[in-house]
Amino acid sequence: MNSSERTARGVGLAIALAFMVGGCVQGATHMGAGGSSGGGTGGNGSAGSNGGGTGGSNGTAGGNGSGGTTSGSGGATTSSGGRTGTAGSGAGGMTTGSGGTPGSGGHIPNGDAGTRPDLTGRTALFIVDDPNSLDDGDVLIEELLQIRGMTVTFGSIATPPAMASNFSMVIISSGVGSDTSFSVFKDVPVPMILFGNGLYQTMGFVPNSSSRGSADDTVQNVITDTTTLMSSDLAMGQTFVVINTAIANTQYTWGIPGGAPIKVAALVGTPTEFVVFGYEKGAAMSVGTAAGRRVAIGWKSNAVKALTLEGFKLQDGAFSWAAGGP
Repeated sequence: MNSSERTARGVGLAIALAFMVGGCVQGATHMGAGGSSGGGTGGNGSAGSNGGGTGGSNGTAGGNGSGGTTSGSGGATTSSGGRTGTAGSGAGGMTTGSGGTPGSGGHIPNGDAGTRPDLTGRTALFIVDDPNSLDDGDVLIEELLQIRGMTVTFGSIATPPAMASNFSMVIISSGVGSDTSFSVFKDVPVPMILFGNGLYQTMGFVPNSSSRGSADDTVQNVITDTTTLMSSDLAMGQTFVVINTAIANTQYTWGIPGGAPIKVAALVGTPTEFVVFGYEKGAAMSVGTAAGRRVAIGWKSNAVKALTLEGFKLQDGAFSWAAGGP
């Protein structure tokens, strides 16, 4: 299989897995439309028969039935031989049916009874190397966010950090490398997700360069914290690999976070090295405090097409926790 075929297969699998992830976690609730009101229109009552007989006055016509009222009045007799007219019988209208009950909103139960927030209408500022030349991984991340209902705007190192305040979340692609000038984004007071570990030290996640590294894609990971949406519906102690080597072969990265991190997934055998971790807003980091929620995702953005289902769940959980939080 050549590289183009592997990429096409990976992108297709990525989109399919994105919908599978949606089937494993709970969707937002929406009210369905109410049922139509039933009911027929009330019929008019039939007029009464005219009085008969010689010299007799004609009977007065019965009034129309109103919404189910019966009969008009019969004709009165005034002369000899006159007979009383027969009363008209109006057919009553049928009772109006009750309106339908509003339908329940759709949702898919999550295995751990957790929730998946509705991100519809939320926005993401996606910082990449070159907004005019996106790699396939950045495009795929954009599409995955759009599936969740988000709007994505691309920026670069030249984007003013103040611009981020208008967005629900900031994502920094691994394609930007380890440019220390990105330190201007460190204290942006909105949630932020970093792909790859190139900026861990710059953003205050780790104390030094020796506190980050890479692992072979065959090394397993283990879930070490399930208290937040970052772990999706994966179970405590569950082990898995992140990369599907049938699609691509690529290393992924880890960090040894300082401060008070939420340690979501570690490398099996090296419990201090975390592939996925985060910081709650206001939590101590290795350097400074988190100005907003922070998530470290230990694979490069261009490896998204080769993620396993577990990898997709962790990534989708990061989106939920960062963009769906308070």
